Amino acid sequence: MKILSLFLVPALFVQASFAQASQPRQALDVYYVAFLRPAPGVKPLAAADQQLLEMRHTDNLHHLYDSGILVAAGPMRDGPGSSTTAITDILVLKAASRGQAERIALLDPLVSEHRSTVDLHVWRGPKGIGDHPPPDDDDKLAPHAVCLYLKGAKGGSPEHEHWIEREHREGKLLAAGAVIDENVLAGICIFKTSSVDEAKALAETDPAVKAGHLHTEFHRWMSADGVLPW
Repeated sequence: MKILSLFLVPALFVQASFAQASQPRQALDVYYVAFLRPAPGVKPLAAADQQLLEMRHTDNLHHLYDSGILVAAGPMRDGPGSSTTAITDILVLKAASRGQAERIALLDPLVSEHRSTVDLHVWRGPKGIGDHPPPDDDDKLAPHAVCLYLKGAKGGSPEHEHWIEREHREGKLLAAGAVIDENVLAGICIFKTSSVDEAKALAETDPAVKAGHLHTEFHRWMSADGVLPW
């Protein structure tokens, strides 16, 4: 069975600015997105212990997917020497509440064994994530450039929504949406490219980025083709 890989987490500090471009706003849904980050001071494990822990982590993801709670998941592949804030994995959960999503994320073996911490966000993303699982092949993951939008010091930018709509219409985006009630993280945009440099060049044309309303943080994320509705 395929472990669905995350696509995106999106947005803008103005929630409306990350509506789906070619679908009505009501075609959005609430998800709980958990970033797994390395725990402070974590030390390398012996190879056998690391392999066992990764197997337990994978088994847990399969269980959550079979239960209908996990709709997407996948590892980051930023590479050595990356200057971005470390994120090792992303889980996208369809839970009844933030509290339930947090309890589920805390049970992941990487977290319960104190190898990772959980950074949880409420996200309004495209409706239907995970409705069409990819082929049953865990080896076929595709790299995508992911942009986390961080709030700048300036106010909102109404042109940002038009930019998202245009890029979606032109087939350059896989997903976009708003992160709800956050002080720093506004959202995420996932591009239809594996090149971070290409995604950066495209994001620099965003009026909100040009004006300093949003700052960007890029990651290279492995996700399964076909799990995103766009």
